[in-house]
Amino acid sequence: MPPASTRALLERMDPERPLLLLLRHAARGPILANTTGDGVPLLPEGVASARALGECLRGRVVTLRSSPVPRCIQTAEALADRAAYVREVTMDPRLGAPGAFVLDPPVAWESWIRLGHEGVMAALVAGERLPGFAVPHEAAHALVTHMVTVAADRPGAHVFVTHDSLLTATLAHTIGGLFPPSAWPTFLEALAVVPADGTLAFTWRGHTRVMPWP
Repeated sequence: MPPASTRALLERMDPERPLLLLLRHAARGPILANTTGDGVPLLPEGVASARALGECLRGRVVTLRSSPVPRCIQTAEALADRAAYVREVTMDPRLGAPGAFVLDPPVAWESWIRLGHEGVMAALVAGERLPGFAVPHEAAHALVTHMVTVAADRPGAHVFVTHDSLLTATLAHTIGGLFPPSAWPTFLEALAVVPADGTLAFTWRGHTRVMPWP
């Protein structure tokens, strides 16, 4: 079952407006220490949850994009199957690495080894630029602008499947907040973005912040 926060976003969806969802992938297996974990697939329960989310979005998905990492692709494909999304899932490098936040993967990986996952996440949330990474607030702005461009004011759901690090950093520089590990996005949680009249409304776990854009 998708998390309650994501289901609540869909329940409030206005069919006359575009709804952009920056979505963490579904449940995966454990990642070994000091490995990227790129090859770790979804667990069976992760596939089932992604399909259930697809049921919630049935007939409403207009665009569906995924990080090139397999577990994100698996999430998007399971969602597409139940959402009756008949087009191919689009691979979007901005949602992975290199991408919006990671500019040079080998150099960024050195930061990951040195600081650990929590340390990298904390630095991105705080706005600190690490070697191999973009300036966090600029990366968040560029990613959201990309999402808005993809949606192109078309009503319906526009889904972007990504990773917890990218989603958390984007949250910090849109909704705002420190986001300690206890507040990190769970599997299939999403940041919702709704464009309207030169503004963007960002919604996360029931809290909405409206900002002028661009």
